[in-house]
Amino acid sequence: MSIGGEVAADAVEAGDVVIVMARPGYGPVLRVVDTTVDLGLRPDAAPVLITEGAIDRFSPSRCTVVAPHTLIGLDDWLVPAAALVNGRSITRQWAAGRTRYVQFEMEQHDMVVADGLRIATLRQGQGLCRRLLAEGPALEALRDQVLRRLPALEAAGLLPRPV
Repeated sequence: MSIGGEVAADAVEAGDVVIVMARPGYGPVLRVVDTTVDLGLRPDAAPVLITEGAIDRFSPSRCTVVAPHTLIGLDDWLVPAAALVNGRSITRQWAAGRTRYVQFEMEQHDMVVADGLRIATLRQGQGLCRRLLAEGPALEALRDQVLRRLPALEAAGLLPRPV
């Protein structure tokens, strides 16, 4: 989200000032990295679809598509989106063709809000703004927390009931 309000990620430009989450306040975007990936050549880069409300009651605020390597801020962790895939509320979107990803580089590693999700920026310099969590019991606890949201998502009509 920028100072002027919510804007699409691909409308953000270098020099724009955005709200950051790792430290309270605002920060300038140093560089916008726009990458197009041929999924026929890189199927591992297939997007991750996060259903509205999959993380918690308010996030994401609508169905959101991110790159599988996108780091999402959950509690005190940064978790790769692909590590949260559960086949129901968070799924891989396997497809052929090309897909486009947009990332922001900031003066220091931080998080911006996208559709109510805390999304890590690219890092400038050393260190992540939170600890990386890609495996282990803490990740399983977060995955279980996401799975506990499934009945509420089904009741709200955001997910089909399992067959």
